[in-house]
Amino acid sequence: MTEHRRERNELYRTLFMAIDEGLCVIEMLFDAQGKPADYRFLETNPAFENHTGLHDAVGKTARELVPDLDAQWFETYGKVALTGQPVRFIDEAKAMEGRWFDVYAFRLGGSDSRRVAILFKNITEQKQTEIALRESEERLRRAVAATRTVVWEWDVANDRITTTENIAQVYGISAIDFAAQGWALIAAEDQVRHLAVVQRVAEKGGEYHAEFRIIHPDTGATVWIEERAAAIADDEGRVVRLVGVSADVTERKRLERAQQDFVAMAGHDLATPVTVLRARAQLMQRRQAYDEEAIRAIIEQTARMERLLSDLRELAQLETGQVDLRLTSVALADLAR
Repeated sequence: MTEHRRERNELYRTLFMAIDEGLCVIEMLFDAQGKPADYRFLETNPAFENHTGLHDAVGKTARELVPDLDAQWFETYGKVALTGQPVRFIDEAKAMEGRWFDVYAFRLGGSDSRRVAILFKNITEQKQTEIALRESEERLRRAVAATRTVVWEWDVANDRITTTENIAQVYGISAIDFAAQGWALIAAEDQVRHLAVVQRVAEKGGEYHAEFRIIHPDTGATVWIEERAAAIADDEGRVVRLVGVSADVTERKRLERAQQDFVAMAGHDLATPVTVLRARAQLMQRRQAYDEEAIRAIIEQTARMERLLSDLRELAQLETGQVDLRLTSVALADLAR
């Protein structure tokens, strides 16, 4: 029996010294009212210092080593010592340079014992990464919410669509209604073409870029949507999800149409003076004589062309944000005439 106990103690000591996790045995200290006030370190393994940054802890109390240690550590370990119920938790020790620990604590001995064994890992780097990721996701969510853009995901196997919260800004319906209706809001003339593209990517993978119109459910107005999506496949190559972004590009489409109309008008207006110039020049060529009226017409039409070309240059500057606007007084009567 003595030999067996010696072997067990040797095994315990070997594990105690070899494991990568921090391990310590503490004795809980209670005040006159029976409340946990401090604890003393009875044993620590080599990894203890690596995880905590505390040196020569054996024989010292937690408050000696970390005077401002958060109260929840004493309360948690005190409860383990009094009840004998082990606990597993993750918490931050702000007073220890904000370190995060993954902890398992259990009582050693019987109901009269106040010794607690603590097995723990320093997970500060992992928690900081998680916090940074959550903050990044929150910033992205706010950025998306501030735009007329929807990020969505379609679970192909279960035919379930999830979206960002600003779905109402683009499609005019709630996320729940969008999940139920899907792309049923698309205008009839665009629906078949769009669904064919989506179905092709859902079956064969890849990505797509599409523009289509929807009918706003409240106003009945036509809204232009630009959509980009890509398929995500499982290990066997089957498409399981489509992830996409949809944006309201109605204003852009309106500007594009206005630009097309302007270019068409400018092209038409430029054609007229060119015709006049050619005719007058050909007339003087045939007569082989100077024609004052023809010269005057050529000058007038050239000035007209210069005005049209100036308008085109201003349009190009407007599109690139290079227009220099200057305020000036205008006689409205002359402008109206």
